[in-house]
Amino acid sequence: MERFRSPLCTNIIADGGGMPQKRCGWRTIHSLPGRVNGLFSAPFSGETKKLAHAGTKLYLFDDGEPPAELADGLPDRKSRSAYMNGKLWIVTGGGYWVYDGTTASRVSVGGAY
Repeated sequence: MERFRSPLCTNIIADGGGMPQKRCGWRTIHSLPGRVNGLFSAPFSGETKKLAHAGTKLYLFDDGEPPAELADGLPDRKSRSAYMNGKLWIVTGGGYWVYDGTTASRVSVGGAY
């Protein structure tokens, strides 16, 4: 039996309908210390801000600038976020954090109960 197809198709993935499609690949934008536990984005004053929870720190990053540390002391575990009332709320499984577009802090600091 003759083989006409390559068994090595590393640049091919299936699209939504199951047809082959070329994979465009990836590129490294920034390297952060520790494992990346969450990537978030949210609009603030007409500008989309991007945050990364890596290791025990929260970073604000832009594609052209090095990441700036916003907060420290987050647990080193997976996190999720939700954008509500003009703020980004981040749940880490070991703490509840809020980002208002300029600063990040634990929700309990603001008097939440």
